[in-house]
Amino acid sequence: MNVLLVSHTALKAACTLNMLELARELQKKGHKVLLLYAGDDEPAAVVPYGAELNCRRIVFGSVWLARELKRAVTQFDPDLIHLWGMRHIGQRAAFEALVATGAALVLHWEDDEYWVYRYDGGTEADDSVLRLADRPFLTAGVVREILSRVSVESLYRTWMNPFSYISVHPLFFAALTHSATAFTAIWHPLERFLDSTFGRPVCLLPPGYRLEAMASQPIPAADDPWRRKLDIKPEDVMVVSSGSLYDFSIDFHLWLQAFARVVKQRANVYLVLCGYNRRMQEFKALADSLGVLNRIHMLGYLPKSDVQALVRGSDVAICPGERNSFNRLRLPSRIPECMALGKPMVLSSDGFGESLVQGQDAVLVDSDSPDAWADGLLRLVDDRALRERVGSGGRKKAEEFFDIHRIAERLIAFYADVAERHRAQQTVTGLEPNRSDKQMLQALLTVVPDLVSRGFKSVYLYPAGTHTRRLLALTRLEPLNICGIIDDFSEVKSIDGIPVLKPAECLPVPADTAVLVSSDSIQGKLVSAADRHGLSNVFGIYQ
Repeated sequence: MNVLLVSHTALKAACTLNMLELARELQKKGHKVLLLYAGDDEPAAVVPYGAELNCRRIVFGSVWLARELKRAVTQFDPDLIHLWGMRHIGQRAAFEALVATGAALVLHWEDDEYWVYRYDGGTEADDSVLRLADRPFLTAGVVREILSRVSVESLYRTWMNPFSYISVHPLFFAALTHSATAFTAIWHPLERFLDSTFGRPVCLLPPGYRLEAMASQPIPAADDPWRRKLDIKPEDVMVVSSGSLYDFSIDFHLWLQAFARVVKQRANVYLVLCGYNRRMQEFKALADSLGVLNRIHMLGYLPKSDVQALVRGSDVAICPGERNSFNRLRLPSRIPECMALGKPMVLSSDGFGESLVQGQDAVLVDSDSPDAWADGLLRLVDDRALRERVGSGGRKKAEEFFDIHRIAERLIAFYADVAERHRAQQTVTGLEPNRSDKQMLQALLTVVPDLVSRGFKSVYLYPAGTHTRRLLALTRLEPLNICGIIDDFSEVKSIDGIPVLKPAECLPVPADTAVLVSSDSIQGKLVSAADRHGLSNVFGIYQ
């Protein structure tokens, strides 16, 4: 299979580093990979195996992808395009590749993109424009509403200069979410969110690590070069937090306040931060006002090998965050990396923390109170045995959750299913002309009264396709009760709150319930399929 991976970031960013690992694994299993990224770094300078990968920078020739890059994409002829992150540069490159090649499209979510759109850039924006794209079907009215909420000046600027805007672009968000065959999600809360929001297949895709190559034994404090460099004594407790602070990272005050409370009680604790910090001035001002600036080392961006060495030499890792939708849905890369390195962690019980056991896999905090976070940190600061036990438990969970080989095998099987679904969709397209919304409603004005006159009180829709989503966006078939949606594959659990069921789950069909085939292109074939499943009382919408 030919897989086009598209990233909106530079190669050295955490999400793209994870993508590089996955690309390497896909190639080892015989698949061809082309990776597009937005940055000026070179693969060989970022990872040791960089020269083995087919990577190209995203370059625009004014408003479109540069001709040479677009030619490379079309010659690669992808079976599947996998976009990692719904940010403008990646969105735009993936959209052009989709139009040029007609490949299946998979969207990978790692964050609550609504939150990112709302807060990225430092000022709060109205994310309702993205919510409009959640509709099962984009009608002309919805498109007009989206356009009315986006400034013409912004559209023109981002169109003429793609790199002038790096956050979520609402128009490409709408176009891509409605073009996607499937989604991948970084962890279970986001997996459930995507399933309920878009109703298409979702595969779990957390960061993957070659755990066999990652040492989980700590570096002895007396031999740790980072401690010597930072003048942190072997008997001091070094707390590390790796990862970046963005404009939409609005809760850094929580962990500074928590750390300040720890410092007041323990004179030998130091906090070491690494990663980009786009809120540096605010961060330093708050740390200074709390009297802890002299106990914090801010190292900025570090290469991955340096980050891992820093974590191994530390005593405790912390990943604080408020209990909000952004933190609940995400899985920061620092968490699986620290767990894989056997480092005990303090993190929220919300979101990813729901998959861990308190005091065994991590120390979990179930509050937004700085006091609660300080108490959690102090548990590990004061108890070496607990640190060893939690570090060991976290490593075992990493082996269960984040093994790159298992993740790649699961993703390859998902890719195959997505590609097959896409080919099937392409095959049936155009068998009959698609009816307009008006034609659908006109047909239902005949069918629904006819079913009522026959004594039917409820109806199953069959199958869970685009036509059914369009129908539900227009009507609920009153006075009939829609008791379920029948689908042969049934990966989707519900659509608009209506359960999606396998055919066998609906047998026998009650006498007062009809099965309404919801398709405007292959209605005849679906009626025959319903008969083969043993479904009774089957009717089509169109005569």
